[in-house]
Amino acid sequence: MAGKFRSFILFVFLAVFGGGLASAELATVHLKDGRSLTVELVSVDRGQVKWKISPAATQVQQFLRSQIEYVDFPPTNEWIGAEEAFQSGKLDEAISLYTRVISSPASQYYPMPGNFVSLAKVRLLECYRTRMDMEAIAAQAVIVRDEFSDLPPSYRKISPEVAAWVAISREKWQEGVEAVGNVEVPNPETYLVRGMAYEGMGALEEAIRQYAGAYVLNFGGPVDLTKTSLRRSAEMLAKLKNEDRQNELQGLVKIYQDLFGKGNLWEGAPEWLVKLAAGELVVMSELTEGLDTPEKPDGESVPLGQKSAELAALPPLADREWILTDELPHRAYVVGPGEADVARTVEGGASESGNGYAFDGSGGKVMVSGVAASQPFMRIRGDLTSETTDGIIAEMKGGAGGFGVYLKGGKITFAWAPKGAKVEAFTLGKMEEGSRGHFVITVGSDRKVRVSGLGLEEQKVLSLKTRKKGLEILDNLKLSLGDLHSQKPPNEGWPQSTPFKGTIHHFSVVCGKNGEQLKELQQIAFKGKNPRFTPPLAEETSKERSTEEKK
Repeated sequence: MAGKFRSFILFVFLAVFGGGLASAELATVHLKDGRSLTVELVSVDRGQVKWKISPAATQVQQFLRSQIEYVDFPPTNEWIGAEEAFQSGKLDEAISLYTRVISSPASQYYPMPGNFVSLAKVRLLECYRTRMDMEAIAAQAVIVRDEFSDLPPSYRKISPEVAAWVAISREKWQEGVEAVGNVEVPNPETYLVRGMAYEGMGALEEAIRQYAGAYVLNFGGPVDLTKTSLRRSAEMLAKLKNEDRQNELQGLVKIYQDLFGKGNLWEGAPEWLVKLAAGELVVMSELTEGLDTPEKPDGESVPLGQKSAELAALPPLADREWILTDELPHRAYVVGPGEADVARTVEGGASESGNGYAFDGSGGKVMVSGVAASQPFMRIRGDLTSETTDGIIAEMKGGAGGFGVYLKGGKITFAWAPKGAKVEAFTLGKMEEGSRGHFVITVGSDRKVRVSGLGLEEQKVLSLKTRKKGLEILDNLKLSLGDLHSQKPPNEGWPQSTPFKGTIHHFSVVCGKNGEQLKELQQIAFKGKNPRFTPPLAEETSKERSTEEKK
């Protein structure tokens, strides 16, 4: 057959036919030691890449997957077509072609970082971002996270803007603001999502400023982004009903009218705003209609300021037996027997806000003074949003051992080491980059580690090998959040990690001599309530009321 084939076949198919490819294809293999080699591929499977230095060579060599950073595979016709449509701004066509690539794994997927199926999933996310389709962005972000192991390193991250879109889609406005709070070089999309988050919070003045950054920077960029930011800025300014800013508002609607409306405003714009764009004077203090429900970028007419029904329906705190961790006066606690003055200090690249403690990844930490932690029972709660797959969440250890919670490769690791014992480390569950997750770890005198949260359908029970019934660490030891504890215990084998980057919304350690004391101390520390990360389901609330009525 004349010419070169531009498609590979899955490694299962390759094995059947002796592991060979249909014809010679050149690829560039990028190795972890910094070298890059352009070679003729012979076969690709999950464990290795077999190759020859040239079509004329007879010796077949191999690189193990552990040696490979990623591979630039020879592009297929389908991939070339999808890329051309994407670069030309033909989003409908690009989405269709990328979807076709994903649905044709036999010719597009090679089990190695750099394969076109995984890259197409990233491109779909970029298409949805250009369209500002927040629901599609949120769904696709989850899919892309699952592809990290099959993507080149530069793609193994979720951008701050995507994290903000996800938060906004869930009406978590503060999280949306914080997601893009530390972007060094903001782009138009950064300003747009900031504006949407502030709008959702009801901070209209700040929303107007952020939208202005989006449309001022974006002239010449994606038309829909400029159009949307201009419109939303005008709507927010009109809602202020400030007659002193009538000229400012008139300027915005005239720009919109001239650039995007062909002499008109958007469909559904109130008549008084149309008159203002035409140069007529209006009395802004008398304006009340048409500005209460600005559309979301994807065209849905759900008010951005609408609160979650789940949170809006919460009964008064006095009528509940529980309290949300977000309602507590502090975001970090160390609780144990005996009287102790708990102090919290914020150091380095860490800062405190109403949403918790934010860490920029440079090594900042939060120190919480300790209490009598050498107890048989200990309960550790964590609620966080991580911007990376690795990081130190918490450590509390000293000369007699301790514990630590770490993020390693997108999974939560728990390390435990009583005095004189080896460090035991357990993988508890997954933690998706860019999304919020929580966990509860309970260690009892039966030397069992019980874990809930992290998407687990049921409680996970692990067994400690040590014969010790508690940590036996010194009283008044400090808890460190976000970076290494300053005092290292003699135990060897502690997990190594980098400083945390993201937000710790809540972290608490409660310890006691038994389960009953632990509950009592917890009640004292948390306003006489049982702490919860989320409100109980409706059926749980009904059961609580029924039980109370029987009493």
